Amino acid sequence: MKMKNLDKKKFQLRLAYVSDYWNSSWIDNPERKKNLTQGIIDVKDNFSWCFLAFQDLILMKLIINWFHKHDINETKNYAYNYAKLQYVMSQSPYDYLGQEYAYEKRAFEGLWFLLSNHKPLIKWYSNLDHIFSQSADNPKSEQFFTKQFFIALRGDWKLLQERCEKVLADPPTSGRGKNYLIDHTFYLSLSQGDIDGMINAISQLLETKTFNRRQRMDLESGYTKDLLDTPATLYTKLAWYHGYQIQIESDYIPKEWLEMTPLENYQDEFEFMKKYSI
Repeated sequence: MKMKNLDKKKFQLRLAYVSDYWNSSWIDNPERKKNLTQGIIDVKDNFSWCFLAFQDLILMKLIINWFHKHDINETKNYAYNYAKLQYVMSQSPYDYLGQEYAYEKRAFEGLWFLLSNHKPLIKWYSNLDHIFSQSADNPKSEQFFTKQFFIALRGDWKLLQERCEKVLADPPTSGRGKNYLIDHTFYLSLSQGDIDGMINAISQLLETKTFNRRQRMDLESGYTKDLLDTPATLYTKLAWYHGYQIQIESDYIPKEWLEMTPLENYQDEFEFMKKYSI
């Protein structure tokens, strides 16, 4: 199996793009942050957009910090802030969890919760799938894939195995569902504690042809594309979270992100976050 090598030219271009965007001074403009904060404090009609804008800013800081400074503690703290913003948005007076549609981003955002190593936030996020519609239990539905992550995060191995066996016994033959069969194979291996199976599934995701095909699915954000592989990193980190310290040799998976030691102290990025504890 030939693994995809990091494209250094694309890597440098993407990192330059993120850095230039940050250095444009607009994204971190004090007046902009003041307006976003006020929109949240006053619970304006666009408060959810304000939260998302702050998450976008935090994610950009995380990427720039990691790929320029390689400071793992700062990276964990940024991941914590990204995750906690989502938690705060779910609390009163906002009570906003988003739509019941189990879109893929909900699963892939789990990477930032796991990267924070903040177990209370991870536990909170693991139950988010209670808002999903019944479509997420239909193996032919694209939403089925997303719910798999939350079941795996909770460690409900019996249910996860049953769902994996169901979708793999009668797999989708087209569309995005077909492209996620490797992911279901990973989840099945995780549910069974099959380390070799987990490694093989993640390695398949990073196999050159599969990697290139999935790039066309737009699974990466503008900040992560060409820098890392979010699904492969997510699944490797998920395995570590459950005690399986698997090793995948790929530049698309930051090895330093895998260990599960929490920070001694987590710092909230914005003042309005501080009154919410978890």
